[in-house]
Amino acid sequence: MPAYTRFWDLHLTGGGWYDFASNIQEQIRRQQGGEDGARFTDTLNLITPSAPTKPGILAGVALPATPIPDSCYVASILDLQALSSTPNYVNADLRRLIAWINGPTGVGKLRLNAHCDGMGRFGMGLAPDGAKTIWTGAGLLVKILADNGLAPPPAAPAGAAPAPAAPALAPSLAGPKKAGGLVTITVAACMGARFDVIPATMNAAGRNSTAAPGSAVRTIVELLRIYGLTGIEVTDSNEITTIARTGQSARIHGMGPPLGAGWNYNSRLVDADRAMSKATVTVPRGWTVTIGSRQVLLTSGAKVKWTPLPTNTTSGPSGGWIGLFPNGEELMVPTGWIVDVKDGIIRPPLGWVLMSAGYDTGGTIATPDGDPLVAGAQVLSHSAAKVREVS
Repeated sequence: MPAYTRFWDLHLTGGGWYDFASNIQEQIRRQQGGEDGARFTDTLNLITPSAPTKPGILAGVALPATPIPDSCYVASILDLQALSSTPNYVNADLRRLIAWINGPTGVGKLRLNAHCDGMGRFGMGLAPDGAKTIWTGAGLLVKILADNGLAPPPAAPAGAAPAPAAPALAPSLAGPKKAGGLVTITVAACMGARFDVIPATMNAAGRNSTAAPGSAVRTIVELLRIYGLTGIEVTDSNEITTIARTGQSARIHGMGPPLGAGWNYNSRLVDADRAMSKATVTVPRGWTVTIGSRQVLLTSGAKVKWTPLPTNTTSGPSGGWIGLFPNGEELMVPTGWIVDVKDGIIRPPLGWVLMSAGYDTGGTIATPDGDPLVAGAQVLSHSAAKVREVS
């Protein structure tokens, strides 16, 4: 499909507080003049301070009265606290930005920047200091977009000339998508494609992944369809995400690997010049590595007592756990790995290669040869582990 001509980075704040403030300039640099060269004729940074270097409170800048340029990168903020307290939130500048990103003469991409809890909710540290977090369902964002003008082309009135033909569709790994207007919504948030203990799923061909029911991605896709907004590709990751040194969205596999109780982690360089490495986790005896047609999981024959990490204040399955074995050994499973405490299951990163040594005899899980770690992260842009669905 044609390259994007309009890019809108929408940073979701908590009463103005933004945990990822130091990433804003790097994201602008990537889109406007990074390694791939300038992509857009103009830039509108509607955030102040314009180049923050640490988490803090941001404020919005009003759109200029002049039309938004056709080829443009826009960075702006939207406050989750205001959205949550105002069910029918409407804003004139927001309406203008939505009309622009979905304009028929452009090819538009919207990137939503926030936290996600792996439970279908977006969140952000809350002002004044980010110590608390505000959470809201991902579906609220679709409602706000629709309430502020994101809509399918209007049907022709009875007796009038037929409405213009719908825009041509372009191929994508997730199926045909729009070729003009708003064509992509990227959810730049951790674990937006999983829900509770259910991960995203890679297809049998190993070329694309789809989101779990109830996840932020699936919720957005389903609501877009309800609003008649079809043909928009929605993307995110099953894992924790970060901004790679290239400025691109990338995934990391939890805040480190599981450690202890005989689990071992090894990382070796495969390309020193580009800091590319391959990671392997050895799963010890006493665990069974199960490789199903659609899901993979790790189970222990021993009775494990699971306790959430101190930082896992909600006892969420993705929040980090410590497993205590009858022999006194402990296994620390960090934030980002799914632990199904009820069924005693650990779910590994989506798309990793599993090798089973047999029942109760362990095995290995490793990064795919064609999808190495780059400085500890996997860039998602061309990875089969990138979750893509079309509304």
